Order: sequence, then C-alpha cells, then structure tokens
Amino acid sequence: MYPWKGYTLVEEDGCLKLGWKDLSLLTASSWEPTDGDADADVAVAGDTHHESHDS
Repeated sequence: MYPWKGYTLVEEDGCLKLGWKDLSLLTASSWEPTDGDADADVAVAGDTHHESHDS
C-alpha cells in the first residue's frame, strides 16, 4: 500500500495547494506589502478583538 498516492501538491497563481485527488485540503500563500500598502490597515483572522485584563 502507498498512502501518499492520491495526494497532490500544486502551485497555482502564487499559491501552494495540498490536495487529495481533486479536493483541495490546504492552500498557503505569502506576500509582501508594496509601497502603497505601507499605511493600509491590516486585519488578521482570529485577532479581531483586544481586551486588557489588568488586575
């Protein structure tokens, strides 16, 4: 048995995609800001609320 058969790793439009047969399991990409993006607000998934817990 060869458990890796059926998995795919594809680069498409600057993204790296890990898949199982025709199903995309995980997609990863990276980028760097251009000069025009230096002052833009950045939102991070899962980091939408900050609360201070001072005692």
